[in-house]
Amino acid sequence: MVVYLFVPYQLGPILGLLGTLIPLGPGLAALGSGDIVTLAEALTVAFDTTVTGLVIGALAYLVSKFKKQWYESDLIVLETIAEAELETLNRK
Repeated sequence: MVVYLFVPYQLGPILGLLGTLIPLGPGLAALGSGDIVTLAEALTVAFDTTVTGLVIGALAYLVSKFKKQWYESDLIVLETIAEAELETLNRK
């Protein structure tokens, strides 16, 4: 399960970066021609996608960390049960 979170954990920031860089081209062209409205729209899209990519990456990272802790605690419980069963079998 944790492996599946690796994809959004990695792709979220990448998509945010792409969403930032792609609108900057038309935005800079608009700046060169003096079209401030188009520049503002392009920068809004760029900043929105940056934030979205970072949020996706951060959420996937946090969920993967919590799941890893849950799996580790479950593993400790299973190891304890297995050790107790082995001790019981060795006594017989």
